[in-house]
Amino acid sequence: FISGRIFYQELLNAPFLQIKEISISGIKRVSKDEMMELAGFGLGDNIIAVDIDEIKTRIKKHPWVETVKINRRMPDKVLIEIKERQAIGVWCREKNCFSLDKNGIVFEIIDKKEGPGPIISSKQTEAEAGAKTTSLGQKTIDHEDLRKIVKIQETIKKETKIEIEEFFFFENEKRLNAKTVEGWQVYFDLRKDL
Repeated sequence: FISGRIFYQELLNAPFLQIKEISISGIKRVSKDEMMELAGFGLGDNIIAVDIDEIKTRIKKHPWVETVKINRRMPDKVLIEIKERQAIGVWCREKNCFSLDKNGIVFEIIDKKEGPGPIISSKQTEAEAGAKTTSLGQKTIDHEDLRKIVKIQETIKKETKIEIEEFFFFENEKRLNAKTVEGWQVYFDLRKDL
């Protein structure tokens, strides 16, 4: 037991196990410096002492990060692979709009007209939602509701050639109003199959 402990301490101090290279891939919008700051380790640190799970947890706190994979390449290299969130729509509540990913998570403050896909305006106030403000990295809409909204938009466009300007989502009622560019409104009950 004692000899194992001594051996482990020697490994932690071994110069050949000092990190000499850190490779970060998959980032386009997030900077390498931001990721390194969140990771909390750097060149010269011992590769064995690096807590991979803790680093993943810290990096995933960044609102742009959807997934992160970290691998050690012994004796001195750490590989970090990031997958950034991709916007599929815009989520608006009260006066604030955000990029929205496929999982219903908001990750960037934007102008309403900047985002791709459907514009979904929540008709639930912050107080009704039980939150003071919508935060980056927060899940704002159920994945299944979001999937239905995207499907409605795609189907209406394909079948009727009518463009939807904005969706108004009444979360408590699971009701969706689709407003066309012509100003018409179509009502959907998301509790039923569409």
